[in-house]
Amino acid sequence: MSAADLQEIYLNLAKQHYSSDPQKAAVIQAWEDVLDALRRQDFDYLGTRIDHAIKKRLIDAYMKRHGVELE
Repeated sequence: MSAADLQEIYLNLAKQHYSSDPQKAAVIQAWEDVLDALRRQDFDYLGTRIDHAIKKRLIDAYMKRHGVELE
């Protein structure tokens, strides 16, 4: 079982218990959107929402701008 699979289980449980509250439903929807993006490997989407993806995006842009590569 992958980490994404486990997150999907927790997401479904959260939907069952908390989706009637509009504020919690918004959080659940954001969670689902991120899991979907992870499964699609949509790094453009993730690069604006998840800490490590944002950092990777910044580092990649810096390396491209300065013509450097990781060794």
